[in-house]
Amino acid sequence: MTPTALAGYSNLRHFPKQGNTNSRSKHPPSSLDQKARDKAEIAYTRKPLLISSARATYGEVNTGAALIKLKKLQKSAANGVKFERGRLESSCYGGTCSAQSLRFADDVATSTTKPLHKRVLQVASNSKVADIDHRTDQVALNAISMDTSKSVDDFSKAKVESIVALRNFQVLSSTSSLEELLNNKSIEMSDDSEVNLYRAFKKVVSHLSEGIYFSRLLYSADNHKKEEFGHSIIFIKSQEGNFLWDPADGLYEIPAKELTSTLFKIYRDVTGRWMLELPRFYKIAKKETELSSLQMVEKLPSYAASAASKVYSRIIG
Repeated sequence: MTPTALAGYSNLRHFPKQGNTNSRSKHPPSSLDQKARDKAEIAYTRKPLLISSARATYGEVNTGAALIKLKKLQKSAANGVKFERGRLESSCYGGTCSAQSLRFADDVATSTTKPLHKRVLQVASNSKVADIDHRTDQVALNAISMDTSKSVDDFSKAKVESIVALRNFQVLSSTSSLEELLNNKSIEMSDDSEVNLYRAFKKVVSHLSEGIYFSRLLYSADNHKKEEFGHSIIFIKSQEGNFLWDPADGLYEIPAKELTSTLFKIYRDVTGRWMLELPRFYKIAKKETELSSLQMVEKLPSYAASAASKVYSRIIG
């Protein structure tokens, strides 16, 4: 969506400060109307468990390794997407959020030796500062472009499918954009545009099943990749806990009862910082681990499904 795409929603890219953001707002009593409850939930803030650093996100790369990664990305690119050697940079600038997010998701998905909480915290501790490998991955990812010789219905999804393939992930499902929900008036509309955004976001989050999500926030543009820049964040939903990893901020653990309000506040802070649109969520799983899809587990006989469910639970937590 472009900056003018949502009439009446000019604040989609702006998040005004709401007093002391280090204090927790009390949830309003049930006697208040729904609009008041929604506004109170929007004001809720949670601090990260672990703070990351933006150091080393700019700098030199391994150009040979970057070329190899670009060829891998081009080979597995989704329909309508290509990676161009001519766009491969010799140094990284603009951050390494996608590379850091993918490595974080990869390490969490492939490590099964610890309970989810400890595993996620350990992976985040090892990921909080970018290195030359992150920068090398990122410049390969930055070479993405639209392949105009092929038609594609959902280019945003095709881009994410192509990006996550760097770490051998596949996209299992994706959410609608908030623009679509708002334009179709798929929610109860209020006279407060921020409340409407929250309600649309709440509807999206309420339909997220357990798993690992690659979320992508964009500043759309009419160029070769349909974006000026963007930001990538990993969200993990599990019975063992809900976690969000933002390479620019750190790791958050979010109680289930506060999930929607906390996610909305975190993402709105990001949109306000870089003037981005609120995200779409893409559920991802390792390509070689087909049992990471619950649908496949459910199709198995009962004795096999039980064993497969244990495999699945180890994958996501």
